[in-house]
Amino acid sequence: AMDDEGVVRASAPVAVLANALDAPRLLGPRWLPVHAVRGRISYLQAPALHALRAGLTGDGYLVHAPDGSIGVGASYELALPGTADTGALAADDVHRGNLARLARLLSAPVNAEVRGVFDGVRCVAPDRLPYAGAVADATAAQADAVRLRGAHAIDLPRQDGLLACFALGSRGLSLSSLLGELIAAQVEGEPWPIERALADAVDPGRRLL
Repeated sequence: AMDDEGVVRASAPVAVLANALDAPRLLGPRWLPVHAVRGRISYLQAPALHALRAGLTGDGYLVHAPDGSIGVGASYELALPGTADTGALAADDVHRGNLARLARLLSAPVNAEVRGVFDGVRCVAPDRLPYAGAVADATAAQADAVRLRGAHAIDLPRQDGLLACFALGSRGLSLSSLLGELIAAQVEGEPWPIERALADAVDPGRRLL
């Protein structure tokens, strides 16, 4: 890791890039494209839900935070065509959509009043799948394109010691622990926690194929 003057500030035999929207800047945006998708969670005052002990998920999700607040969400606000905007739905429309998600998650209606909002941005790949695993060497792969025609992910050249985990989209809290285990297993040469077909689906080199 070097600073702007090229001075080495840190080094290690293995590095994992897990820096969301900024990862393609370091790895090359052509083969690892992502875009930002805004998402807002509505914080609710809903006494009937205070006994909730576990999160619910389906068409959206409902969670009970440690501070006692109830959250439901989240909006999926795509950038407007031809702009760099990450979506600009009116707040009332966002809350209306989140309350509709709440109704679909529960078997019976509850009284709920919006008391606040959490506003965040997801990092999403075009195919909605994460990038997780050893980073491919795009330069070497393109130089050997004829031989690699029809290749599988396992055949791609890799950048030694460089791995990535980003573009987790709407399910980051669920995916991060599993993908972290996958990356650790790849680094240590241990059995993978998922089958190869799934690992190939999230392989950072998949677009090179």
